[in-house]
Parts: sequence; C-alpha cells; structure tokens
Amino acid sequence: MPSLSGRLPCTKRPQTRTRQRARSIGWNKRFGALAYHRFTTAYRYFEHVHQRCMPSPHWYLALLGVSPECQGQSIGRALLTAGLQRADEQELLCYLETFVPKNVAIYERFGFYVVDAGTEPHSQIAFWAMKREPRVRNGYRTGPRHGTYF
Repeated sequence: MPSLSGRLPCTKRPQTRTRQRARSIGWNKRFGALAYHRFTTAYRYFEHVHQRCMPSPHWYLALLGVSPECQGQSIGRALLTAGLQRADEQELLCYLETFVPKNVAIYERFGFYVVDAGTEPHSQIAFWAMKREPRVRNGYRTGPRHGTYF
C-alpha cells in the first residue's frame, strides 16, 4: 500500500470557526434551517464534552471516513495510523468522538479508551468520547493508561 501522509486537525480552534465555515459553504441553505440548527446545537454540546475531557494539549480526530465501496481495504487503518504516529512523535494525547457503537471496539484496538459516553440531550444522539495516550515516551512504547503496550 502506498505511504499515506495524513494530518489530524489540532484542537483549540474557536468554537465559532465551524459555524462560520458551515455558513460560508451554505449548509444553512443546502440542508435547511432546521437541520443546520440541529447541527450547531449538537456541535456546541460536543465542544463542551471535548473541553471537559481534554483540558491539556492534544490532537483531535475530528472526522475520519471511508466510502462504503472502499471499506475493508485497510484505508481507514492507514489514515488513522499515519495520524497517530505523528501524535506519538510529538508525545501528545489524541481525542475523538464516535457515534457508532461498533466503532468503540475498533478505536480501542488503536489504544483509545472511553472517557465519557452518553446522549446529546436535544438530538438524542448516542456518543462515546475517547482518549489515547501517546505510545512512545522516552523510547518506550506505552499502553492506553500505563505499562508496556504490545
């Protein structure tokens, strides 16, 4: 498989950036005012979860997806691995939210663990907030919380 050079977006972006970006590409008109309102309401809720769970510097896996016709070819694994390697090189934590129950086990195989879970109150969307410790510290590979990994 060819080398993949990916970049996970870093955190600490102003909350309004996504809302401004959504407006700038016309989501409000494209999806309708109600859908846009649901999106921004849920986004604000998850931004609070994110800030509560991750007060220290970290990498944020905002979105990762593979088209259905390309799934099962290790593309998602390659993209995730490329980003996690970069975070490990910087010895930074990683954070993500998932809304698909089966994804929790997938991310756990990459060293993530659940730090918060629940339901967004307005949309009733179930979520799992997950964190991953850097795997390389002082030349030693470490696990999700402590000890040797592998």
